[in-house]
Amino acid sequence: MPPTLAPAPPVHLTDILILGAGLAGLRAAWAAKQAAPGARVLVVSLRAGPSGSSFANVNNALGMQYCLTGEERRDFTAEAVALAPPGRIDPGLATIVAAESAERLRDLQELGLPFVRHPDGSLARHPGCFSASPPRAAVFTGLALAHALFTAKTTALGVEFLHGQRVQAVIPGNAVSPPRAVGALLAGQADGRPSIVIAGAVIAALGGPAPLYQLNQAGPGNPGYGLAILARAGAALANAAYLQFMWAEVHSKAFWPVSRLAEPGVTVMDKRGSYALVPQTLGGAPLEALAAARAGHCPFGYGLPDAQLDLFLAGCLARDHAATVRLPGGETAIVAPMA
Repeated sequence: MPPTLAPAPPVHLTDILILGAGLAGLRAAWAAKQAAPGARVLVVSLRAGPSGSSFANVNNALGMQYCLTGEERRDFTAEAVALAPPGRIDPGLATIVAAESAERLRDLQELGLPFVRHPDGSLARHPGCFSASPPRAAVFTGLALAHALFTAKTTALGVEFLHGQRVQAVIPGNAVSPPRAVGALLAGQADGRPSIVIAGAVIAALGGPAPLYQLNQAGPGNPGYGLAILARAGAALANAAYLQFMWAEVHSKAFWPVSRLAEPGVTVMDKRGSYALVPQTLGGAPLEALAAARAGHCPFGYGLPDAQLDLFLAGCLARDHAATVRLPGGETAIVAPMA
């Protein structure tokens, strides 16, 4: 009997392929369809529900910075450029982000996102991480609603969706000039069956590598190996050596502010299992000053003086990679750095 040949995988054709249906992916689909209403835009995702850390973070809130004046735009850009090293930043892109921020905020307001407002109805402006003053951030809550609104918007524009698919590879168009991606190889999440998408353009919004860490706050639908897929396809990667880490309670994954170490009477369990007071100076700097600076941002700050707080607590991690902090009043927090 002759060998049975496996059937050829189905092939989907589209103009613009977007890999990932988190906030970045859905916003890219929205923009693509608005810019080219006649183009076919296909979003491929692992799941139909909210995915990614923006639509499914444990704090159920998200914010964005926006600039209303030329001075705010210049300050934002200068701040971003100053914070970037030793990472890489394109000042031109930072300038564009600042210039377009107010218009992008209006897009989200018109979409119906429930932004936090003052009693008089005006939009509240909050401090941002690493950007405490002046406050430039608008914050909205209710991420499930946000996902529903984004999905409704993109669907109304004619964006197509292919859910339940795991991205296996991006197909490089080596014969295309200039070289670019021409599609993706997929596998069904339920059955592993392969399929191929051929596209005129590919936008990758697969998320970062946080899910590869045992302790992480990554939202669902992120495979964790998006950067590897891009590298195998020949993409140039920037800042891949950097990843955001925040302290969180181990059981709930809720954010835990490490600046609380400066509260009077706080003790931390050391590696011998004994509780000890937090030193009043770390790295030669006063504890209170470090805590005041550290309260201005949630993630660990690479190279910043207030990182002494993070390094101190990291030195108290037990074998289960968690630290035990006893707070005033007897409350105990079991916390760990999470990607």
